[in-house]
Amino acid sequence: MNYIDVKNKKKPGDKFPPYGYVSWLDFWEKKSGKKAEDCLVMSCKGNADEGGHVIKPGEEEKEYILPLCHKHYSLSENDLFEALEDGLVPVD
Repeated sequence: MNYIDVKNKKKPGDKFPPYGYVSWLDFWEKKSGKKAEDCLVMSCKGNADEGGHVIKPGEEEKEYILPLCHKHYSLSENDLFEALEDGLVPVD
């Protein structure tokens, strides 16, 4: 498994998911074809509570959705954390 540094994007461009999705977690599940059960942050054992908007440092223009627990979803936009690279779903 490959992990990559990411950080939260606290002011996402779209507050609401695109038409046809009930939440950003629903968006992630439908786009990835997987069930969002666990937070995809390295060594985290929390449940996926939110579809968090994250960015890769240095690539702020590209935004991704990632299943996160409440703790990691609540981190500031300055806090880096390692997340499962395969779990990143781009926001179109």
